[in-house]
Amino acid sequence: MASYDTKTGRKPSYNKENVSSLRVKNLISFIDKHGGIADFTRKFGGSEGTLSMMLRERKSFGNLAVRRMEKKVGLPEGWFDS
Repeated sequence: MASYDTKTGRKPSYNKENVSSLRVKNLISFIDKHGGIADFTRKFGGSEGTLSMMLRERKSFGNLAVRRMEKKVGLPEGWFDS
């Protein structure tokens, strides 16, 4: 079998500049502050797949999800909306 290069440490598939939602932009900043999706989920729990879909705006980051996330990570209510 021939050897091949692996792409470890690949760049995220989401981009803050391409996101329209303030909530998602704030979520991206918060996750990046904690080392990325994998480190964030290790620290706070949750699903990497679900977070990834939220960051790419493929899954809703609605009121219920926002309030649960704020509570889970210890942020004041309304932080993602400010």
